[in-house]
Amino acid sequence: MNTAYLRWYYGYQNFGDELLLFWIIEYLITTYKLEKLIVEVGNKKWIEKWVHINLESRIQNLELRDKVEFVEIKQHRYRRLTHVMNLIGLGKYKHMFKFFGGGEVLSDERPFPHDGRNIPLLFNWTVRRWEFILIGWIGTPKKRRSRLLYKDLLHRAKELVIRDQISLRVVQSAEYKVPSTKTKLYEDFSLEVLRSCQSRIQNLEFRIQHYMLVNINTATCTSDNIHKIQLFCQERPDHKIIYFPCDMDDDYHCFDTVKSAIPEIEMYDWTKYSLQQTIQLFLHTEAGIGSRLHFLLPLKFFNKPFQSIAKAEKVHKMIDA
Repeated sequence: MNTAYLRWYYGYQNFGDELLLFWIIEYLITTYKLEKLIVEVGNKKWIEKWVHINLESRIQNLELRDKVEFVEIKQHRYRRLTHVMNLIGLGKYKHMFKFFGGGEVLSDERPFPHDGRNIPLLFNWTVRRWEFILIGWIGTPKKRRSRLLYKDLLHRAKELVIRDQISLRVVQSAEYKVPSTKTKLYEDFSLEVLRSCQSRIQNLEFRIQHYMLVNINTATCTSDNIHKIQLFCQERPDHKIIYFPCDMDDDYHCFDTVKSAIPEIEMYDWTKYSLQQTIQLFLHTEAGIGSRLHFLLPLKFFNKPFQSIAKAEKVHKMIDA
């Protein structure tokens, strides 16, 4: 293949997805010898600005940038029209080979159709012709409909690039029997970005001494977890407390709840900084407590004391394992 199409939840101001996007682009282009990679995003204007900021700090290989084109998920006058055209096999990019995923690609912890069912719904032409690769985390299916979906997609995928051993065991289990020749184990794509940033850290104007990071999302924003955050912060009473919202459409709205319990907490808006600047925030923090995978993963990578208040299976696979 010379040209391919990458589809997942990029360009929605979710820190985890935008973090791993840079290395997955480089990985796909170099591994599969692509001349052009079309990346579907939620907000093209924002993602192009975000990429430009990070190219300046050389997060991504500059030579690869000309091989990438970002396209809006809405490719017609109305977004639903784009979905309908894809559904009936008349999508603009239907003939292109597809890469689906990056983060969690199949999981029945996600609501329908984001559990992975949107892949055959929106890209049925591609799925039926076995012209796709699944990339990322594969959840343990608990629902019958999920097991049926797994059997269909795992069988038809040309290749599976899996990011953890537990996911690998799921796809190679007796129920699915995906051959080892079709699977590839590869670390979370964000880790290479963390290494790249760590190797070229510079002093920042907003550098703060003695601080800790806090994160929570709506699924875990309970009185019990807020109390855990309070206790965690009380262990370091002389530290500044910084709230880090990974998902700007979700975690951001939990800030007021956290602030009502911890009045001195301040928010850090990562969308206004480069990845290199934000990773330095993790590198120099004293500790952190949170629920998002790509909030906890940098803390673990940099050997920082942290506490997980997550309930998602993917977090337990990557953080607690």
